[in-house]
Amino acid sequence: MMTNYPKRAAAMPLLLVACLLLGLCVSAAPPPAKRRGRLLRVDVRRTEETPSFRWRLMAGTDSLPRLFFEEVVVRVTHKVNIYQTVIEVPASAETNPAGVEYRVVPGELIEGETFAEQQSQVVGPIAGETFLVNEVPMRTDEVGVAVDRDQTLLRLFDDLTVTEVSVRASHPKYGSMLMDISRQVMKRYPQDTPPANLGHTDLLASMGLDFLPRRSSGRDGVTMTVQMPERVRAGEFFDVVLTVANGGGTATSSLMGRSF
Repeated sequence: MMTNYPKRAAAMPLLLVACLLLGLCVSAAPPPAKRRGRLLRVDVRRTEETPSFRWRLMAGTDSLPRLFFEEVVVRVTHKVNIYQTVIEVPASAETNPAGVEYRVVPGELIEGETFAEQQSQVVGPIAGETFLVNEVPMRTDEVGVAVDRDQTLLRLFDDLTVTEVSVRASHPKYGSMLMDISRQVMKRYPQDTPPANLGHTDLLASMGLDFLPRRSSGRDGVTMTVQMPERVRAGEFFDVVLTVANGGGTATSSLMGRSF
């Protein structure tokens, strides 16, 4: 019996080495890859709200342009897609012997793409605030209307070749916004019908100039004379008389007069 002990003792190191190699092989096997499965939901991460405004021309009854200001809240919502987690395992021999299948990992989720959605909500008129319109201060009244008492907007069109300008309004709280203002007196529209909202963007239309342009190809024989005082005082009323005569052979259907 004593002669068998050395053989067992010599076999023990070989057995330990085999176990270690087997353990290394098992531990070295990579875990199943986790992949993104079906989209489950969309989570909101955070919401940001920024005060802003929108503005447009406002109709008036005199020669002073008016601007209407409304408060707008810009809401940006940051969201992320949430997916289920799946692992790739060999498919059963019965269904697909050479393929793989995906199994859902209970309780595990994967965050996917992040994105942002923006919405604007009109709050109402901005009352009692001062805006800088092309660096000129204009204060709104109780209904959000600012009167351009210095006719700043009209001066932008002193050059008759200018038909559209960009005007900037800025405010410490509501930020800055551009608006395109036109003066399309002689512009032709389809079927001679101006857009319904022309008074929101066109300076003269907002001041109540309602017209339908009718232009002929020739003006031969049409003459005009002007009678007005050489001097007038500030605040004084005076008359301007325009006399138009048509000595030509073509009928004249309209007359447009402009003063600057």
